[in-house]
Amino acid sequence: LIRPFLLGVVGFVVIMLANTLYLYAELIVHSGVSVEVVAWLLLYNLPAIIVVTFPVAFLFSTLLAIGRMSKDSEVTALRSVGVSFNRFLAPLLGVSVVVSYAAFWINDEVVPWANRKTVDLVREMVLHQGQPVIKENIFFKGTKENRYFYVRQVDRRNNNMYDVFIFDKRTGTQEVIIAGEAQWVKDSWQLHNGVVSHYDKWGAIAEEEAFKEMTVQVSLNPDAFFAAGERSPQEKSSEELYDEIAALKDGGTDTKSMEVDYQMKFSLPLATFFS
Repeated sequence: LIRPFLLGVVGFVVIMLANTLYLYAELIVHSGVSVEVVAWLLLYNLPAIIVVTFPVAFLFSTLLAIGRMSKDSEVTALRSVGVSFNRFLAPLLGVSVVVSYAAFWINDEVVPWANRKTVDLVREMVLHQGQPVIKENIFFKGTKENRYFYVRQVDRRNNNMYDVFIFDKRTGTQEVIIAGEAQWVKDSWQLHNGVVSHYDKWGAIAEEEAFKEMTVQVSLNPDAFFAAGERSPQEKSSEELYDEIAALKDGGTDTKSMEVDYQMKFSLPLATFFS
């Protein structure tokens, strides 16, 4: 199994690298990037390509090995001396488990890092763009509480927020907090220069008070919302993606597409075992 499997991986990697180079061709021609950048792009794409080649390479090696054993009557010889069908399959299943685990490790540890490097390289060397530091129009719901948050703009360099709106219905009455600036510090927001408005059950303002500074407890991870969209699911490990999905779910965000990407991190490596 091992030799044809490795040959299959190498063969399919070469084919898929050629296809990747073809996909980059238009970008390369129009952007005029150097050969060195192209080489790095192909190198960073290599881990993801290897994971994809594992299932088909293992299927190829399995068919080749069993076909050779059948042709040389080795299967007949094994059965004639009492070797059961399950015993005959045990090495195939054992190797498939090892290959599946190797594929999962590469897909979960190496591929996200390589994908981040690819995106950064394309952004900086090809598109001549830096990492975005300003994120706008963020809306989410508090974890298991009847409280809603809106931030017009966030500076990711220091987590400074501008034009903050908090709608609170936890006590049954409605409270609205509006602040010009705020900063996320651990599990609290430090609000500056704002107004707190209390509404009665008919929706009229019952009380209104201005403030210079106010602290609001927010038991959420800011990166789950402020950094959402900066990295694709393919640039995160399964653990990072799981934590982000859990936080966004608690914040009332639809995560169905992210959950599909999360399951893909397991289904793709396991394709080798089920092939």
